Amino acid sequence: MHNQKIKCPHCNKEYSKHGIGTHIWRVHGDGKEFDPNEGFKKGTRKQWNNGKTKETDERVANNGNSYSIAHKEGRIKTWCEGLTKETDERIAAISKVVAESVLTKVKNGTWHLSFAHSRIIEYNGIKFHGSWEVAYAKYLDANNIKWRRPTERFEYYFENKKRHYTPDFYLIDEKKYIEIKGYPTDKDRAKWQNFPLDLQIILGKELFEMKLIEHYKEIK
Repeated sequence: MHNQKIKCPHCNKEYSKHGIGTHIWRVHGDGKEFDPNEGFKKGTRKQWNNGKTKETDERVANNGNSYSIAHKEGRIKTWCEGLTKETDERIAAISKVVAESVLTKVKNGTWHLSFAHSRIIEYNGIKFHGSWEVAYAKYLDANNIKWRRPTERFEYYFENKKRHYTPDFYLIDEKKYIEIKGYPTDKDRAKWQNFPLDLQIILGKELFEMKLIEHYKEIK
């Protein structure tokens, strides 16, 4: 019969006629010493999708689309779906590491910067650190407000070290600097405290109220 099972002579487990040979070799024979990842470790073998993206390879794109569809339809789930740090030790450990990393960056004043620099967006030939700055630039253009990206650097002190700070925008007619900020840190406040010229801080909450951004979440 097509679905006939064959018993392994060594362990009595049943396999199909196509699987019994592989089982005997892999579990009871020379295959016990076989490492399927040896070629990858030595660099003599590469995964078929190595270096490929959904933009450059049709198979990668199809696989990604198939996975997304299956996930949306509930046919497959990620390992952590439905788990929380209260119910799963792995999630709790990951959450702790992430929280400690974020707190360290916030303390050093680099949390918001590292996030922004990873999201360089170009608008009208000018590079911005994130979509919030772009949204404000578009707002200025829509209201015919003359502006430029400052290049001048202003000295300030933080933790007994001299540093330099450049705001995000300069409004030419108003002769005023603008800083777009989501979540201010102690380092940010040190920049602003003794700023020598007219400086306005526009927070993410204000951008949301101005309807320049669609989402804003307050954090403690």
